[in-house]
Amino acid sequence: MEAKLTRVAVEQLVKTARESNGIPNFNGVDLSKINLFEADLQGADLRGVDLSRANLSGANLSETDLSGANLGMANLNGVNLSKANLSGADLRGANLHRANLQRVNLCGANLSLAALIGVRLLESDLRGANLSGTDLIGVSLVEADLRGANFHRANLSDADLSEANLNGAELSGAVMPDNWQKMVKSF
Repeated sequence: MEAKLTRVAVEQLVKTARESNGIPNFNGVDLSKINLFEADLQGADLRGVDLSRANLSGANLSETDLSGANLGMANLNGVNLSKANLSGADLRGANLHRANLQRVNLCGANLSLAALIGVRLLESDLRGANLSGTDLIGVSLVEADLRGANFHRANLSDADLSEANLNGAELSGAVMPDNWQKMVKSF
């Protein structure tokens, strides 16, 4: 049975790990529905952790390892995920409004039906990611690697695709920005 932690316990684990120059490790921990509003979890090991329906609004998750984590329906509004590893993570239906996702690894991640309005995904790796039905209005995907990503029925209106690589991406039914073919590196 997985352990269920409170916010106080999470903060204590982070503090203890940092005092010993270690990395906060939460493997096998159930953090679903937890309120970690504006928490500082920079560099934490959150591989495979259940953070579904958690409130991480305004949190610092930069340089964290969230590979294979469940963040379905999580509130990630304004979160800092720069340089984080979210490969294979489940972000279905998550709220990522105004999140910082610069240089993030989202290879194979499931972002279907997520809200990413105004998100910065500069130089991020989204190879093979599922973004079907996702709201990407005004998103910056400058120099993003989008090879093989699924954008079926996604809304990319006003998105900046400058120098993005869309080779093999699924674009059927997607709402694309004007002149998008002239913006991208390849498709």
